[in-house]
Amino acid sequence: MLPERGCVVLAVSGGPDSLALLHLMREVRDRCYPRLALHVGHLHHGMRGAAADEDAQFVASEAARLGVDCTIGRADVPALAAERRSGIEVAGREARYQFLTRLAKSLGAREIAFGHQADDQAETVLMRAIRGAGPRGLGGIPYVRPVADAPGIRVIRPLLDCSRREIVQFLRRRGLRSRLDSTNLSRKYLRNRLRRLAIPEIRREWGARLTTDLCSLAALAQRFQARSEAIRAALLSQNSARVTSGYVETEAGWLRRMPPAMLADQVQAWMKEAGLWRKMLSAREYERIAALLDRGRGSVAISGAALACVWRRLFILCPAPVRRRGTAETEFRVRLDVPGYTRIEPLGGGIEAEILAGGKELIARRRATRDGFEEFLDLEKVELPLAARFPRPGDRMRALGAPGSRKLQDIFTDLHVPPWLRTRTLLVTVAAPQQGNPPHAAGKDRPIWIVGCRIADAVRLTERTRKVLRLKFVAKG
Repeated sequence: MLPERGCVVLAVSGGPDSLALLHLMREVRDRCYPRLALHVGHLHHGMRGAAADEDAQFVASEAARLGVDCTIGRADVPALAAERRSGIEVAGREARYQFLTRLAKSLGAREIAFGHQADDQAETVLMRAIRGAGPRGLGGIPYVRPVADAPGIRVIRPLLDCSRREIVQFLRRRGLRSRLDSTNLSRKYLRNRLRRLAIPEIRREWGARLTTDLCSLAALAQRFQARSEAIRAALLSQNSARVTSGYVETEAGWLRRMPPAMLADQVQAWMKEAGLWRKMLSAREYERIAALLDRGRGSVAISGAALACVWRRLFILCPAPVRRRGTAETEFRVRLDVPGYTRIEPLGGGIEAEILAGGKELIARRRATRDGFEEFLDLEKVELPLAARFPRPGDRMRALGAPGSRKLQDIFTDLHVPPWLRTRTLLVTVAAPQQGNPPHAAGKDRPIWIVGCRIADAVRLTERTRKVLRLKFVAKG
């Protein structure tokens, strides 16, 4: 787990596990890694008053006694919990990781070491089993894992094979006394109730091997998960997916054949990459997603503010529709480069614009375009400049072949575009609002292409067309 040189940040609270980590790492460094620097990080959580102040002073003094540099940080965890509407444990964990990650970045450290041990692992596995976790959850605490929002930095846990009893014995042999965090005694936290009530009863009934057996289960689940992820990676390499901010799109067919456990992992990975992840999905939500894929159409709500959808053989993950003005989507508008390529940031793609000579001979080519993401327009009937945006209230267009102008919502209904997709259906419009108008003002900003669906009748190719504007939406970085 340790590099030959550089720096390792040690997360030290002052409790027995982290105190043992500090002393053991100092010994290992002195014996085997003379070019490795250690740096202690301790976060004051803004709780427990004078006791927390004493914890911070204890950690700083112990680090100084061992000749290890130390940084004390502070956070108001109760205020963070109230602001984020989360539990104290969750807010404390997030604050702690953010502090340690910032510290590691400032020091150029690539490892953050925690003092989790085997009893912590057993408690985690049991707690997750009670909550109905699958293989990933039953894997418990990994020995090494990357920090999600800090590329190049990883968490390491050197004591994960040591029992709590072994750590206590180690401290006694060296005459070391750790601090006691009173919150570890509170029975309002599930982990504490398991540790102090349930696990001792289970041990009395089933024997002392409980911790060893639960850790063995975690190791088995981790090996299973690693194999599952390798298979899933192989499937991904054979099937493409478009993942952008707030949006995931891929063919539904190959997902339909994916085993349920792998499907759940893949959906979770996509949601995190697209920024749609808010909370752990329940087993019931994953079951609804699998049923949706089998059904082959429709949508299901997941994670409160997201949707999983199947439409035109595509599987899509996207935000739930927001029916109000002033959202990022309703305000988005970009002028198109003609000719050229224009990035459409919310969709992770762009529009290619090309001017072609001729016209009549391109009518057949236009008819051969079936997906609606490439269109050919009569350039002389197009009013430059062009812009791209998302639908707004009051938008109207006379679609190709239609007898008259209609509201976009009616056109969407006729074309069976589901409501959840309409807010993210891109429009190409002619002319721009008058200078000084607000972003939502329609003005002369008239749709001429509903991307993926229809062009306006007014810009169609005819026998008299001499110059053609070719537009194509492409998924492009």
